Amino acid sequence: MDLVAAAADANITLSLFLTGTGEEGKIEHGKFPNRTFARRISEADLVRALDGYKANLYGAEHDRQGTVCYVCGPQKMTDEFVNFLRQQPGMAEERVLCEKWW
Repeated sequence: MDLVAAAADANITLSLFLTGTGEEGKIEHGKFPNRTFARRISEADLVRALDGYKANLYGAEHDRQGTVCYVCGPQKMTDEFVNFLRQQPGMAEERVLCEKWW
């Protein structure tokens, strides 16, 4: 997380989604990066991440040419997200990576 902050590059974003916090939406201020959410990640969140939280200028096929996705988590979630991301406009299969540690 510190490397993302140190990069100070508007094209790099890090969003954390924490489940099991006990209270939906509650994050203790100052203990996590600004883009930390106490809820499950959704497909809408994935699409926003693909676009770097900014508007497409030339269309997804063009604007996502440099986008790389890395998915890590439980097997079912990882498989579902990888399949979803690979089907999105402008995303090539080789740029959607995952770690399978199970």
